[in-house]
Amino acid sequence: MAVLLLQDSTCQACAVCVEALCWSAFPPTSMWVVTGTVWYCLNSLIAFASCVKIRWTPNPFRVFAFAGVASTLYFVSLGPVALIAFLVLAVYGWIQVFHDPDLRTAGFRFKALMHGTAVAAIMVLVFSAAFAYLQYRRMDDSDIMLRWSGTPVDQAAFLRLKSRGSDGLPNLRQVLKKTGPYAPPSLVRYMAENGEPAKDIPILLEAAQYWETQSGETLLSGFKEAAVQLGAIDAPATAPVAQIRAAWERKTWRK
Repeated sequence: MAVLLLQDSTCQACAVCVEALCWSAFPPTSMWVVTGTVWYCLNSLIAFASCVKIRWTPNPFRVFAFAGVASTLYFVSLGPVALIAFLVLAVYGWIQVFHDPDLRTAGFRFKALMHGTAVAAIMVLVFSAAFAYLQYRRMDDSDIMLRWSGTPVDQAAFLRLKSRGSDGLPNLRQVLKKTGPYAPPSLVRYMAENGEPAKDIPILLEAAQYWETQSGETLLSGFKEAAVQLGAIDAPATAPVAQIRAAWERKTWRK
């Protein structure tokens, strides 16, 4: 489990990558497609209960079956793309109430339920879009890295921070500190080469201490090597964390 969390973006689930890319293009994507799926299911239920047929809206049994398959694809591989069609069909079904002669002459109860559901769904879409964009505008690249860790969006944010040089270090340090022992290897390597010893070595050694107690030797070595490289510490990277920390403290004390 820990190893999986520390892998690069190529090892992350495809659905997460797709969702991250959709979010970067249109932040409320996930909420919109989920709302559209619920809206489409409700349209089907309303039509079935009212003994009315809406074009491209089959009976609830088929709709729920389709929604179940699409939801599985949402979580497994396709992300929000798997549910986009339901939002389109939900809107199309509602528009038919105005244009389809058979639906225009349907009972008041049917039309009231269809319009009420549509108004409620549209309100959710509007408010979710406003909230998503407000949250998006408040996020910096470090927040994006933390939210979409291991995805192409995370890697793009990482590259932007690296391109800022020393100005990007505080943001990268925040990611390193918050991810701790689960920090991406690429970030650990970058901080080993470009970090500030006084600020970053304690974070690296704390993460190494965690893996030492967990017997995670493969993950432990990366943090220890980064700390030794960053601080030019007079101790082998294979030494216990306590020995490396003691060597670092002796070096800083002499200064």
